[in-house]
Amino acid sequence: MFAKRLIELRTREKLTQKELAAKLNLGRGALSLYEIGQREPDLQTVKNMADYFNVSADYLLGRTKVMSGNERVQLDPLYVDMIRAWENKKGTPEQMKEALEINHGYIELIKEWEKEGMSPNKVKEIWNKMLEVKSLLDSPKKK
Repeated sequence: MFAKRLIELRTREKLTQKELAAKLNLGRGALSLYEIGQREPDLQTVKNMADYFNVSADYLLGRTKVMSGNERVQLDPLYVDMIRAWENKKGTPEQMKEALEINHGYIELIKEWEKEGMSPNKVKEIWNKMLEVKSLLDSPKKK
């Protein structure tokens, strides 16, 4: 379970093994062995990883489904990307709520496409086009 959680957290943060290893002061080889389950980290390494990802050590080790004592909900990665993009634009809470409601439909549609076998790159391409169209529709019209 540790290996699966480590991969999940690293990919959620969009980090390569090399990047994460550097951030945690580990060798890339050691991180790779952790991810394939051929090596177990020491207690300090588990603590450092849990601190870096802001999750509990128990979550990282697979002892609980709760990410931390705060019982945070894991968001769909598409929601995380959307929220991060929104933060840069400084929208109002009402606009954020509206965007989440609208984009929930898009996300469900994308999940259906993935189930039907569409490649992740094609799904991403369509998602980006939909965001472009939405951005154009939301932008003020020039006279």
